[in-house]
Amino acid sequence: FDNRQNGEETGADCGGSCVSCEIKNLQPLSLGKANLFSADRNFSASAELRNSNISHGAKSFDYEVNFYDAAGRALRNVKNEGFIYAGETKSIIEAGARITTGIPARAEIKLDEKSVIWEKPQEFFQPPHKVGELSAVLENEQAVISGNVANLANYRLSRVTANAFLVDKSGVKIGASKTELQNVGQFRVESFKIFLPV
Repeated sequence: FDNRQNGEETGADCGGSCVSCEIKNLQPLSLGKANLFSADRNFSASAELRNSNISHGAKSFDYEVNFYDAAGRALRNVKNEGFIYAGETKSIIEAGARITTGIPARAEIKLDEKSVIWEKPQEFFQPPHKVGELSAVLENEQAVISGNVANLANYRLSRVTANAFLVDKSGVKIGASKTELQNVGQFRVESFKIFLPV
């Protein structure tokens, strides 16, 4: 880390026994401001995540979501793991965090940059899939979004995440939730439902 090429390096502070020069020169993942959503003591947060690198995706990274009250006191911390493909922009959603003491006034989502595992698109790519039969209905003061995901690949998908936002008449996001499907078999179609309190 002396800004010079020395030792076994093939570039300044990269290559050889150091991190590859290709990965060292990647742009860091960009995370937008977190939005806080609440419904009956359950709180959710979302933020837009952007990977401006078209040469690499992040196969894995750690992140944490913190909920704070109006005085800045931490009320809840949730840790999770995510991924993002090359050149992709997506939403990170942490849904249904139950907080019984204090009232969150702000949420924060932070990435652990050191935990990012970069992969080239030929090694980590979005599998062929199709989302279908989407519908949204109001039931008992909650929105129920249902649909299905078809795995069009000849291999199993270990995890599929479906995100949903509740949007008011003026286009403002007022709620967020998600669901995960595990082990979607090859050429299988799996149904999902996402519940958002209104």
